[in-house]
Amino acid sequence: MNRVRIFISSPGDVAGERQRALQVVESLQQTFDGTLKLEPLLWEQEPLLATADFQSQIRSPADFDIFATIIGSRLGSPLGPQFTRRDGTLYASGTEFEFEMAVAGYHANGKPDMLFYRKMVTPDGSSSEQLEKVSSFFDKWFSSPDGLGRIGSYHEFKHTDEFENLFAAHLQEVLRRFLPRPNNLPAPISSFLGRVDLIHQLSDLVLRDDVRLVTLTGATGAGKSRLALRTSRGLLPEFADGVFLVRLQPGAHAESLPATIADAIELALTGDSPPMEQVKAALTDRELLLLLDGLEQAEAAAPLLADLLEASAGLKILTSRNEPLGVSGEHTLTVPPLTLPKNDASSLQDIQDAEAVQLFQERARAVRDDFELNADNAATVSEICRQLGGLPLSIERAASRLRSMSVTKLLRSLASIKVKDETGKTVYLIPR
Repeated sequence: MNRVRIFISSPGDVAGERQRALQVVESLQQTFDGTLKLEPLLWEQEPLLATADFQSQIRSPADFDIFATIIGSRLGSPLGPQFTRRDGTLYASGTEFEFEMAVAGYHANGKPDMLFYRKMVTPDGSSSEQLEKVSSFFDKWFSSPDGLGRIGSYHEFKHTDEFENLFAAHLQEVLRRFLPRPNNLPAPISSFLGRVDLIHQLSDLVLRDDVRLVTLTGATGAGKSRLALRTSRGLLPEFADGVFLVRLQPGAHAESLPATIADAIELALTGDSPPMEQVKAALTDRELLLLLDGLEQAEAAAPLLADLLEASAGLKILTSRNEPLGVSGEHTLTVPPLTLPKNDASSLQDIQDAEAVQLFQERARAVRDDFELNADNAATVSEICRQLGGLPLSIERAASRLRSMSVTKLLRSLASIKVKDETGKTVYLIPR
């Protein structure tokens, strides 16, 4: 049974809607009984100590699966000075803090799924200041070019019953995404940072009715395989018969592809007909996504993939290579390196905002839990990421060396570090 954690965030003036939200969750628990276990969190139900900073006792919204915000005439009371953004500014309220934590989690990891609601109220003199804060909040996050964009839009309502109906319909739709689907996708062993826009772009491309085959292209080490896997996890709810990873071994030939696909979808091959014919027969009536990894050496696989797609109208294929396959109807999407700090970046925050630096910092902490990006090492880390071309695989391998050396020594030794490539061959971390 899949567990779904739901964070419900709002100021106290919409207490009625908060209770209706809880009732909706309890009702939907009956609908999804036996398949999903719904775990709602409302701050008033948490065992909190009576302190001025109880916000710090609430679990982070970024750790939840679904985040719902309900805002009416108030944004809430200001938080203490211990709650500050990286630029030193204060949050207007606990609701704003929770909202921004959820947004940051979404940008970093693609979760939580987010639902936003605004209660339309008639302004009065006593609440005009709070209403101005509410309007500024929605203008910032939903109207400005730098706002939420692809994360979502908000839904307006006037009455509690109207909110209940909206929330019930929206939540039920989102919960369907958590229903189990057949798959053999491995569980992630490390976090996937950033690239939210690229994940959306790839997801939209795969789901287009006129698209059957998508190839991610880009340099070796650009993160094509991990991006494909991360996106495929998010696409699971869209394929009734599941998503399956087909991983070819280094040096594999095209002739091994049918048997490898059969193994991935748990099809027991017999000697009655060629493996390819058996795979085609098994996929004929299935709505399924195949994620093919390791096709670099299988140049002759292109005709086989075209044959599979012709045999099964519900089949889609996502693969990753340095170059396109060259199959008719193939759509390609280039995976660029991670963003690097701008050449003129001087402030710590400017350097921290670069995806390459964020990945380096995350992986460095995995081997040295006391590692922190600071004014003393930021320029050095920036140069390491720049010399590695913003390639995720190279950055991860370099960061792992911090187990036994400083960032300064790492930068000096970059050119001499040798690693194993995907075929097992020893190569320099920075190609010569």
